[in-house]
Amino acid sequence: MATLLRPPYNSPVARGWESKSVELQQEDATLTTAEPKRDLTPEQRGIESRKQGLKLSRSRTLEQIRSVENPRYRKILEQALAELDKQIMRLN
Repeated sequence: MATLLRPPYNSPVARGWESKSVELQQEDATLTTAEPKRDLTPEQRGIESRKQGLKLSRSRTLEQIRSVENPRYRKILEQALAELDKQIMRLN
């Protein structure tokens, strides 16, 4: 009886993709559990939501800076990072 050879389950997925996702989920979990639960006004919830979005953009920008090789693109990313930091500081 001949056995059929099947390709690996996730062969088209790049290695490390799952671990990056898990790493981001763990980071998000620590950020959300580190802050105490409190009753927020709708305005405060909007500010917190905006702040979380800016922090997420900041982490993506940092990751891009770490991997970029083009100095001009790096400079643009660093300027974007500085602007994100300013916006986050304004919301604090």
